[in-house]
Amino acid sequence: MTETRTVLGKRPVQLRMRRLSPSATLPDEVVDFSRGLTLCADLGHPLRLSPTQTELVTTGLSVAIPTGYSGMILSRKGLSQKHSVSVLDAPTLISPTFTGEVRVVLHNHGRKPFTVYHGAEIAQLLVVPIPEINLFLEDDYHVHDPDMQ
Repeated sequence: MTETRTVLGKRPVQLRMRRLSPSATLPDEVVDFSRGLTLCADLGHPLRLSPTQTELVTTGLSVAIPTGYSGMILSRKGLSQKHSVSVLDAPTLISPTFTGEVRVVLHNHGRKPFTVYHGAEIAQLLVVPIPEINLFLEDDYHVHDPDMQ
């Protein structure tokens, strides 16, 4: 079954997702421009993160990032502020060539254990345009920015 969700933004981006697990939670609709798509934990049992512990948390989803874009997995502000739990390698970059399951590296920076439950909102996925870059290697060049002189 195909499920479609509309996400607000300046330019519509066709983002294809696939459930790899029947219990995976699809991201909710974005209702403002201040956040990305919510990624939720897809766990068979609760996961306890002890202080200073890092775990790879599955989402049960794969995503097809369109050419010309990149996906970035970012920490959720509330999770970081309230529980000192964040995405360890944020921003995690997802390129258009990545085809595997989206997984999140969560780290407990706090002094208390934190439990991640199935369906818990653990991170956000932000899809951003990436410009094409023409790289020129030169032996010598001059900076033309007046502020740099």
